[in-house]
Amino acid sequence: MINLKVGKTRCTIPNEWKELNVSQYAKVCQILIDYEIVDIEEVPEEHQEIQKVKNIKANREVFTYLSGLERSVVDQCNLKDMENCLNLMNQFLNKKVEQEIKEDSVADSFNWKGKTYFFPLPLMTETTFGDYIESEQVMMNAKEIEGGRFGLIAKQMAILCKEEGEETNDELIEKKTRLFEKLPMDIVWKFVFFLMKQTSSLQKSMKTFSKTDIDQQTDMQMKIGKS
Repeated sequence: MINLKVGKTRCTIPNEWKELNVSQYAKVCQILIDYEIVDIEEVPEEHQEIQKVKNIKANREVFTYLSGLERSVVDQCNLKDMENCLNLMNQFLNKKVEQEIKEDSVADSFNWKGKTYFFPLPLMTETTFGDYIESEQVMMNAKEIEGGRFGLIAKQMAILCKEEGEETNDELIEKKTRLFEKLPMDIVWKFVFFLMKQTSSLQKSMKTFSKTDIDQQTDMQMKIGKS
């Protein structure tokens, strides 16, 4: 955590991913979605001043949320001091995750609340097709749910990350979802990288199969047409 002095008040904000849980990060994402925050350069010149104000308001709300301070305290802060605080906050939130969590160091499990949960095995060989489809459907609906993708990542992890010998059912998924909502983001990022890698491998396999299947069908149709 970074210790800060805002006016006469002291506070802390996260400085490492393990200090921020998935529910908190989902809240940050939702604030950015609500304010439609984008880079100034991405909007037409005539709208840049409006976008600048939106971005500043979004930064203020994110800082207020992460620091736990009252909005009135933040608003009364010295401008220069506030700029320094926001810069520190953004340095953390804009860190390249790859720099801290390398793909080649991603483990195949994580410990939480005294239990060990395993990520889907390579190519999801022990993940049921139903579980895979259900977890993908959760993400498809993410834009309609608070916090976008990260608002639902806890449920996706509840479906795919299991204890040894665990059999999934709806009641257990809901229980695990509530439990995983407090997972620190360093664990969540590892799951995201792991899942991206496995999903990419699956998609490549499916595309290869589909192309081969189509080629075989076309070849067969050509042979039938000649007979």
